[in-house]
Amino acid sequence: MTSAPFRLLRTALVGSIILGLAVGAHLAGGGKLPEPAILAALCALTILPVAVLTHSRLSLPVFAGLLGAGQLCLHWAFCALSGASSVAPLQSGHAGHVSVAPAPDTMSAVSSTHAATSDWQRHPLPRRP
Repeated sequence: MTSAPFRLLRTALVGSIILGLAVGAHLAGGGKLPEPAILAALCALTILPVAVLTHSRLSLPVFAGLLGAGQLCLHWAFCALSGASSVAPLQSGHAGHVSVAPAPDTMSAVSSTHAATSDWQRHPLPRRP
C-alpha cells in the first residue's frame, strides 16, 4: 500500500465530515448535544480510527463503511450522553424515530381493495400447447 499524501489534512477532513453529519442528524431529529467537553472527547475518539485508516488511500467502500460506523457509534453516544431530549418522545420512545405500524384505516382500505378482484384476474391465462 502506498502512503497517502496530506495524511493529517485527510484525517481532519474525514473526521469532521463524520462528526458534522452525526451532529446535524442528531439535531435534525430533535436531539440535544452533549456538553462541549464531552463533544470534544467524542471528536478525539472519532479521529483515532480515521487516523489509522487514512494511512493508505481510502476506497469508496472503506470510506462508506467508516462513515456508516461513525454515524452508528456517534448516534448511540449522543443519545447516551446528551441527557433529556428537547422534544417529547414519540410512541417508539425516542425523539426523531417513528413507529412503522400503519393506521387501522389504511389497513382496512388496503384489504378491501385487495379483496376486490379486477377483470384480468378472473380469467385464467391461456395454456401453452
